[in-house]
Amino acid sequence: MARFLVPAILIALLGVVHGQMWFGPGGVPKVAQLENELAQQNAANKAAAIKNQQIASEIDDLKNGLGMVEGKARMELGMVRPNEIFVQLTPRTDNASADQTTTAQAPAATEPKPQAAVASNRATNRR
Repeated sequence: MARFLVPAILIALLGVVHGQMWFGPGGVPKVAQLENELAQQNAANKAAAIKNQQIASEIDDLKNGLGMVEGKARMELGMVRPNEIFVQLTPRTDNASADQTTTAQAPAATEPKPQAAVASNRATNRR
């Protein structure tokens, strides 16, 4: 009897440990789920790190580089330097087919031209 008792207890303990490994709170399915969540979080962290680096670079440019400040002011606020001339041309409208159906046509010189913005600096050596 003692001869079968020790192996039976060892097999029972092996079954309990094996069951905990598969069905317990720290089992294989839970570990797989946590590894999946970790991979997703690492991907999100990499994306956030890239965005943070871009923002830090922009902050550094704004602190140290006046060229970026001037470029943003020109594009977003329409800044024009002193002694510069800003020219804006309006887009051409497609009224050619409508004008042909009427008896009086407007001269071609009064049609608006395509939009463009040009700034020239009159003071060449002044900066």
